[in-house]
This record gives sequence, structure tokens and C-alpha cells, in this order.
Amino acid sequence: MTILQALVSHKSSNALPAGYAMKSLGFMLRIETDPLTCGLLPLYDQQHNKRGDLVNRWVAPVTAIPNATRTNNPQPLLGCDTAAFVLGLPKSTNEESSAAAAKQADIARAKRHAFNDLLSTWVVESGDPDGEVYLEWVRCGSPGLETAIARLDDRWRKRLDVDAIAIEVGAGEVFHDKRSLQAAWAAHSLQSGSGRRDTCLSCGAFGPVVDTLPQAIQGRFVPGTATAQVVLISGNFPSAQRGATGSGLQSAPVCPTCAVTAVQAFNDLASRDDHRWGSTEDTTATIWWAKSGQEYDFAAIDAPEPERVARLRRSLFDLKRSSRTIEHDRFYALTYSGNVARLMLRSWLDVPLHDVESNVNQWFVDVATASTRWPLPPLSALARSAGSIVFSRGQLREDPPHGAFDALLRTALMGLAVPPSLLNQALTRAKAEIHYATQTHPRSGPHSPFTCLICRSRERAAHRLGLFRLILNRTKPKEQPLSQYLDPSRDDPAYLAGRLFAVRERLQFLASGEVNASIVDRFFDRASSSPSAVEHSLSTLAQQHLKALERKKMKGAATNISKVLTELHARMGAAPDRLDASNQALWIAGYYQQRHGDFEKAELASNAQSSQSEEIDNS
Repeated sequence: MTILQALVSHKSSNALPAGYAMKSLGFMLRIETDPLTCGLLPLYDQQHNKRGDLVNRWVAPVTAIPNATRTNNPQPLLGCDTAAFVLGLPKSTNEESSAAAAKQADIARAKRHAFNDLLSTWVVESGDPDGEVYLEWVRCGSPGLETAIARLDDRWRKRLDVDAIAIEVGAGEVFHDKRSLQAAWAAHSLQSGSGRRDTCLSCGAFGPVVDTLPQAIQGRFVPGTATAQVVLISGNFPSAQRGATGSGLQSAPVCPTCAVTAVQAFNDLASRDDHRWGSTEDTTATIWWAKSGQEYDFAAIDAPEPERVARLRRSLFDLKRSSRTIEHDRFYALTYSGNVARLMLRSWLDVPLHDVESNVNQWFVDVATASTRWPLPPLSALARSAGSIVFSRGQLREDPPHGAFDALLRTALMGLAVPPSLLNQALTRAKAEIHYATQTHPRSGPHSPFTCLICRSRERAAHRLGLFRLILNRTKPKEQPLSQYLDPSRDDPAYLAGRLFAVRERLQFLASGEVNASIVDRFFDRASSSPSAVEHSLSTLAQQHLKALERKKMKGAATNISKVLTELHARMGAAPDRLDASNQALWIAGYYQQRHGDFEKAELASNAQSSQSEEIDNS
């Protein structure tokens, strides 16, 4: 019940009428008065591709229409429904027997009678003139209906069983947009089927309570579902169950108004990019909202553009400085997934909003990298960087480890440590992808699959470094945090060994250029796990490469690199033996930060040389 109460507290700026949901509206049944006839108009729009060209794909507009949870023996919606209810059109079937066709015709006829009976109740109560014209058209045998259906193209006729049909009379207001109909549908849809009365655990009012949620959760917002509507909710964690027993909502009485409000809040939050975390590759999604009078862009955690992060930090800083009472302001986050037609609740966060402020600020500090292209990795990118990267149907697919996104989300919002298993998974991927992350672009073209794999591996390596920083800074002593950039004063043997490996890699490149098997290809895995096991081989190769530089008349470069090697050797001492997981991550951090530092120095030197040449040319 805590979750329902929190959803009810969400004040949506996109609130829908009670009993309404955002769904596809495919057709408009327009009743003409003179003469009394009708037309059936498709409402589909043709889509454009990325270049802006029209493609042969048509999509129905999504708008607010009456909605209800419907399973067996579905009841009609008021004023807007599918073809079986509005037109009495039988559902198409693969069976060719006359008995099957007759059965479907009887079902459609019964549905249309139920639809018209419900609509006539609204017309009688409201006295709506357009509704009276519609009923008169029905009593006259629906003139023009068969002709209107026959005029539809085959592509539209196939959609009649899928998308809803709205009704209007002439150029008047569409039925489901009329306020009197919205009020009538709210009263009808909020009726309790069992007649039970109890105290609502959400609002505390005594009155009718519902056995099931009277509205449906939209399936398109729930990853893993195979239905348009999700009607069942189950929880697999203690805070969702609260010792509840029984079926449906019998053990958790809630009034119809609160039940509808909660479902509409869920659908609203799940449909908004600024209140939902998760992508098409994720098997779970998370919605969040805050109980306060101010909006916070916490979506910046997974979309950390500089402007969004700065705006979020400002709003959180204003929250901290606010003179009003904030003890009752709460932050909520609900993680869920789908299983066919079931909504599975995975985790639930309910924490003070002012606690989230310091945790989110520390999150951005802990995950920042030295990369100029990816300085603040998105949360989902951190999760995917610890998972596999594979080709699937000609495209790259990144699968995050199970539960990684949710674990990192809790880390960001609650200031928790990262589970140790994620460190081991990230180390495995770092070693498996190092060959691609250090490759140059091949000649096979900028859009070849191999080139895409190299680009993605580089990006994943940068994100993974942010994950290593996050893990180490949450587990290592706070007096020795791992810096965002190269830390020349850091004396950890593992960190120095990683830096030493990067210097040797650069030395090999200057001496030999591109080679079939670099020291990264041959030694990275063993060097990051047990530096002492490969120290003799790497030291010997370094001496050979220094001599090669001298032969290439690059004595200055050889001298500078030799000094760096000597300094790092002296500070490191004996190469460390087998490293544990934390020190392996520290080794990889030293390696990447040294590479980035060397690249920056080379770029600065190149820019300075170019500027000097331009000055000489201008003079």
C-alpha cells in the first residue's frame, strides 16, 4: 500500500480525466444529419525516416480515450471503443465454418448492443443533442455504415480490430472529449464490482473499495510484456507485500478514486523521459518522483549533459538552503519489469529527499572520467560496460549484467557501495575488450561493423573507468580517493604498474609503429593480474625499443621515456605479485589515466607547434 499511497501523491501536470488512458485512436465515425448517414475516416499519419522522407508505414495518433481493465467477457467503453462495439463488426477468424462465423457475429451484435445501451444512459442523463442524433441514427438501422466500411482500403480494414473508433456528429465535439461524457465515465468506471465498503488505506476515507485496479497499466511502458494492457500486479520483495494475504486488493482496501489515480500516475511517469530510467536494451525500467513542491531533473543521472547536471545541482542546492520545512519531502523510485501480462515489482525506494541531494552530488564526483568525450558516464552506460557486447542481426547489442542497473541506481540515490560481483564482471570485460579499445580505425570504412565495435569498445572503456572509480572510491579508504585524472603523487604499486605498462605501450608504438601483436595484445591480461609474472619480458622489450628509437634518431624521445620508466620503477619497487580484484581495477585505472595524460601532452605539443608555425608564416 505504501507504493499506491506514493503514486497517489504524484501531482501530474498531464493528468487525464478519470478512467482515461493514452491509447491509439485509429478511426472517426462521423454521423451526418442531412441526410442521416455516416462516414468512417482513418486517422493514421504516414511516418518519416531519419532523412525526413516519407515511408510506407502509418501510425495511429495516441490520445486520451476511455479505458478499463478488460479480460474475459469485456464490458463496453463509453463513447469510444473498437469495431466490435462501435460498428458491430465480427472479429476476423481463420475458421471457415458457418457456425464459427455466426458465433462471432452474435458476439459482435451483443457487444454493440451493450455499447449503445451504455451510451444511451449518458444521453438520457445529460440530454446531449449530438448523442440524441447518434441514437436516432442507430434506430434507423445505421444508414451508410456498410458502405463506409466497404470503402476502406484493406490496410485500414485490418486495423479495425486493433485501434479505437471515436464518434462525432457533423463538425461537433468528439463524444469522448465532452465533459458530460467524461463525468459519466468516471462515475461508471469507479463503481466497485463487489459492493464492499472499507477504510481506504491511501486516503483514509470510508466508502466503497475495489477488488482490482479499475484501470489498466499500459503494456508499452513495461519491458517484457506481450500485451497492450497489464492487469496483474505482483511483488517479490518484502516492502511490496507487507504481510498481505488474499487475492487482488482484498487485503489492501483502496477506494476507486485512489486506485485510478495511482494507475494514471504510473502511466504518466512511465511515459515521460524525464521521470523514467531504462532503455530498450534493459529488461527493467524505473520510474521516479518526488513528494515536494518543486521539480527535480533526476533523469540527468542517466542523461548527464552538462546543462542538465548543472541545473540539477542548482535545484538540489536550493533545496538544501530552503528555509521551508523539508522533513516530509520524500523521493520515490519504483523498478519493475514485465512477464507477459504481469507487472513484476523489482525494488522500491522511499527515502528523504534531502538525503538524495548529497548522494547524487557525490555520485557525479565518483563516476567522472578524464575523457573529454564522455566525462560523466550515464548510469545505464556504466551498467552495460560490465556486460557483454555482441553482434545481433547486424547490429551491436550490449547486455548489462542482471541487476546491474538497479544496483547502480541504489548506489546513486542512497550512497551505497557497489556489489562486489559487478567489479569482477567489469574486470572480465576490460580484459576481453582491450584489443578493440586500443585499435586504430581499419580501412574497411567508417561504417563497417568492425569500426563500430572499435568505437563502442573505446566508449565502453571510458565508462568502465568511471565504474572502477565509483567502486574503488566507495570501498577504499576515503583519504586515498582515486582521482578523475592522472595522479602523479599516487604510490600504490598496482597503480604505478598500470602507468608503467602504458608508458611501455607508447614506447613500442614510437619505436615500431603498428604491429601485428603489441604488448597490449600479448601481456595485458597477465600484467593486470600479476605484474611480476611478465615484468622481465616487458623490461627486456622496453630496452630493445629504446635502442630502436636511438637508431631512428629520436634520442630526445628515448631519453625522456627512459627517465619516466626509471622514475616509475624506483617508486614502484619490485613488481607486485598476484593482484586482488580491487588492485586489478587500480592497475587498469593507472593504465588508462597514463594513456590519457600522454595523449593530452602530445596534443598540447602539437597545437603549440602549429601555433608557432602560423606565427612564423604570418611574420
